[in-house]
Amino acid sequence: MNKTDVLNQLSQNTKLNKKICSLVLDNFVELIKDSVNKGNRIKLNGFGVWRAKLVSSRRLYSPNKACYINTKRKIVPMFKPSPQFRIRIN
Repeated sequence: MNKTDVLNQLSQNTKLNKKICSLVLDNFVELIKDSVNKGNRIKLNGFGVWRAKLVSSRRLYSPNKACYINTKRKIVPMFKPSPQFRIRIN
């Protein structure tokens, strides 16, 4: 399911215009991006949690170069589904 499919389904379920649904969805996604970028956690009960996680540097072996490479530490976005969401999927 892509963004267009989500917008069509949202429009049918809410009986709202697709343009309004698109604005709501775009603003929701931007809100999540901005909040996680600032280091905030976003929790939607029954769905899950978005957060930023610090991944430490590691030492990896590169078979192509036949040597070890040190990676830099970085911040990656994470999503953890809630137990209710996991149960519903399974």
